[in-house]
Amino acid sequence: MKVAEFEKAIDRYPEDITIDEMVLSKGQVKEVYGHSHRVYLKWDSFGRGYSCHLDEFPDSASRPDHLPIGETLDVRDIVRCWARDVVYDLEEDT
Repeated sequence: MKVAEFEKAIDRYPEDITIDEMVLSKGQVKEVYGHSHRVYLKWDSFGRGYSCHLDEFPDSASRPDHLPIGETLDVRDIVRCWARDVVYDLEEDT
């Protein structure tokens, strides 16, 4: 999928999702990282969704609640927390 297709698909979600980073390869989206109020989100190049809920985050006990999501860590490093989540799968416009 291209950048604009990912952005449109993410904008269709009823919750407020912020895109933090898009990893591109040859004009195509390779990975997308984002967050909502209580969930870190990731999508692969096919639009398959993965989530990491803050209450499941390995360091949640040490995380100050007043800091915005994504501000103090690189979400790519939380490999153990990512779980496949079909709720966040993206669909292309047809």
